[in-house]
Amino acid sequence: MALPHNGGAPAGLVGFSFHQPYPGSPVKGFVQTLHRNSPAAEDPRWFARVVTPGSPEHRALLLDLRYLADHLGYLADRGVPVLLRPYHEMNTAPGRGFWWAGQDPAAFRRLWRLTYDYLVHRRGLHNLIFVWAPNSWDGSYGREPGAYYPGGRYVDVVGVDDYSDTPAEPFGGGAWTEVWYRGLEKYRRPRIVAESFHVPLNAAQPRTLTRTPWVLWTVWGQALSYDNVSTPRKKNTTNDVKQTYYSSRAITAQDFS
Repeated sequence: MALPHNGGAPAGLVGFSFHQPYPGSPVKGFVQTLHRNSPAAEDPRWFARVVTPGSPEHRALLLDLRYLADHLGYLADRGVPVLLRPYHEMNTAPGRGFWWAGQDPAAFRRLWRLTYDYLVHRRGLHNLIFVWAPNSWDGSYGREPGAYYPGGRYVDVVGVDDYSDTPAEPFGGGAWTEVWYRGLEKYRRPRIVAESFHVPLNAAQPRTLTRTPWVLWTVWGQALSYDNVSTPRKKNTTNDVKQTYYSSRAITAQDFS
């Protein structure tokens, strides 16, 4: 992990997505995050053991969390706040996402809470802002996420990974992203778009942040300009990007209170 060269001095919020390979994996890489490459694909009881104290699988989880805490501690020691987004897209249909996705909701809630308790209570990290971000619940790839919510005590910000609609064709036929914005309202937390292919201000939807004042919007990697490096196809025009990043609009606490 490469750390900033400014000595860790505060310079804004750090976004940290904990994209964890399955506990106990001999290699730590992206392919080990996927359900199909984890023990969960062959053993439906494996996930329950991960969240059961005393089991070998649980000890492997704690080893990964210790590694995470060691790195977050560097930032905590220097007063840097971290938006920590663990176990995202947990409401994905079984077998189609990550090893923590599509599992029994009660077991997932235990995973989230024990992660929170380990980082905050056992390791004393108090610079963390916990972000709960389900996949957009379009009824096919993502399901309604409410059962996976671990509770307000354990969540500071709620969000959505939105790949189900586009500015030109909003999901559900309403305003773009509004179905997710309204759906997250019941959790009474600041709301963010944690992942998207599109910038929020664009020719098709110039009033996105007026109708749905998300407090943070993150575009996925190279999708700022292209959705696929090998077969480039623009998601956002140059003018869309300029309109978004040069905008003077500031979203304050008033917008989500």
